[in-house]
Amino acid sequence: MLCMVYISSAYVIVKTVDAGVSVSKGFYFRYADYSSIGNLVGVFELILILGWQFWGFVQPILATWLASDVWGQMEKRVAEANADTIGFDTPLSWEIAIKTNALLMLVGLILVISGFSLGDIADEAITWHGEYEDDTNSEAADKNDSSNKDSAGTSATYDIAMHMVTAIFGMFVFGIMSISSFIFAWDWLAVYDGNANFRCDLPRGDYSGLLPLFGQITDYDSCMTNVS
Repeated sequence: MLCMVYISSAYVIVKTVDAGVSVSKGFYFRYADYSSIGNLVGVFELILILGWQFWGFVQPILATWLASDVWGQMEKRVAEANADTIGFDTPLSWEIAIKTNALLMLVGLILVISGFSLGDIADEAITWHGEYEDDTNSEAADKNDSSNKDSAGTSATYDIAMHMVTAIFGMFVFGIMSISSFIFAWDWLAVYDGNANFRCDLPRGDYSGLLPLFGQITDYDSCMTNVS
């Protein structure tokens, strides 16, 4: 799960840097003085870059936290079993192990899907700003009077607004997918407290003959007290 999440985050960061960093395009040189909103194209691109990179930054933190929590619960459960064991208890049942594995794999798979998707659209969402130069200072004109053009910045206002809404909402959807997977896993993971309702199936009787093997258990009541 950790490897899957780290790879997803690395992919998003690499695609974001590749889409946002250019050694040949300068925003002020290309957009300055056409319109007030056109002058801010670089700011809009920076917002998207930070949003993409924030996703890549947060996911490894959440994944490491989740993995540490699962690992810590397992260590705590084993330590408790070793401290009070009478030979009939099991530190971790197959049911809990399979459930935990399934939840962690689910988180990893969802992060791979959302991370790949987010990185894959980085080129269109982020590089778009650098390519917008072809349409700068080109306003629509009245079809009956070519001299009657919209004021400078009209097309940029509509184009940039539509682009930002589309890109941010896409980023939001992939972010919800990722966070939801962690919430689902945390809600159902119970490594330490799993099988807390364990029921002793030993019949009542004298188990003194088992003392050489298990040390403490002598009757059914002690089984009910010690086995968890």
